[in-house]
Order: sequence, then C-alpha cells, then structure tokens
Amino acid sequence: MEGLLDALGEIEGLRWIRLHYAYPTAVTDGLIERVANHPKVATYLDVPIQHVDTNVLKKMRRGYTEKVVRDLVERLRKRDAHVWLRTTMLVGHPGEDEAAYQRLYDFIAEGQIDHLGVFPWSKEEGTTSAMHPQRVSPELADERAAAIMELQAGIRARKFAALRGEVMELMVDGVSDESEFLLDARHEGQAPEIDGKVILCDGTADAGAFVQARIMRATEHDLIASMDLDRDPAEFDDD
Repeated sequence: MEGLLDALGEIEGLRWIRLHYAYPTAVTDGLIERVANHPKVATYLDVPIQHVDTNVLKKMRRGYTEKVVRDLVERLRKRDAHVWLRTTMLVGHPGEDEAAYQRLYDFIAEGQIDHLGVFPWSKEEGTTSAMHPQRVSPELADERAAAIMELQAGIRARKFAALRGEVMELMVDGVSDESEFLLDARHEGQAPEIDGKVILCDGTADAGAFVQARIMRATEHDLIASMDLDRDPAEFDDD
C-alpha cells in the first residue's frame, strides 16, 4: 500500500488520494507517514474499528485487541498534521455486556474520532455470531447505538466550533442542493456523501476546482464558508 501511494503520487493531476477501509493491523507507520505528509494523499483515514473491548473484538473474530486500537489512534494523533479519522462501531454484538459497552462509550467520549457511524448488531444466518447464546436484545442495542450517536453529535459540534474562522482549502462539487445560488464543497477531511459538506455562500467556481474559503458557521452536519477571506464570521451570529 505504501508503494502504491508513492506511485499514485507520481501521476500528474491527482489530488486528495483518499484511503478507505484500512484494516487496523495493516496501518503501518509508513502508511500513516504518507497520509499525514504526502502532498497528494488526503489527511484522512477510514478504519473500521468496530469495537474497543478486547473480549467483544475476540467474539467478532477481528484479530486485534483494544491495545491495537489505542496504539493506532495514538500514532495518528502524534503527527503534526491532523489526520481526519473515520470509523464505524457495532453495538449489541452477542456477548457485549454493560461493562464492554461502557468501555466503548468511554473511548468515543475521548473525542478522537472525527467521523463516526454506529450500527446495532443484527443476526445474519450462517455467521458465527448468529449462533452465540449471549444475545443483546434489539431494543437495548438500538438504545446503545442512539446514546453513542448523541455523544458523538456533541463532540462533532465542538470540533465544528473550533473550525470557525479558519481558512481551508476546499474542493467544489458543484451547485448546492440547498439553492442554485450556493455551491457545495468539501474540505480534505470529508469524503463524498458520507462526511457532510461545506456550503459556499458566495463566489463562483467550477466543479472540481480547489478554492480557499473561511469557515463562517456550522449546521448540525455541515459547515458554511465564504470565499471572501476578509469576511467576518460574526456576520453569521444571528442566522
């Protein structure tokens, strides 16, 4: 993978080479180095962590432990460049007791995850987990998923607030679904369709163009920015 990224980086015109579904044990220091510092690799990593409790991970047959997960996050956060981390978590897997769930909840509360999806476990015939006797009720699994998503919503709001006033490089996707007078764009830490977007409230640009814009405010899922870099975010305080 490291060699592939190096080779892709030699192709003229490529920008923001983005890694998705990198297995935790396959994220080497060399891979992190390229994600954090290579000029053509997006500072973004999608890693399906699934859980943090070692016993639950063992029941999932994931092949790694909480130590591996925490080591991965620590290696990402030690970099000078911020690496946007996306992951998914699965709650309610057979054998996930209250202590295991709390361990996962506390891990999310540390705020290291930038983009998070959480799903309740559901039975799939023919899988090992489907035969496990220590079932979590669907109602409890849904409750646990909702609680973690509520927790992450607050973390996301704080992360968004910290971006206010920042000038960021954005890639324009095209005319916004919100209005023909707005543009949809994304910063480096947003994959298409899954991580929200940045709505440009002024200026013009073609789809695929890279522009500089100042973050003005945030909605629940998206950011609003201006290509007028002299514009004051305080203009948006009453919106």
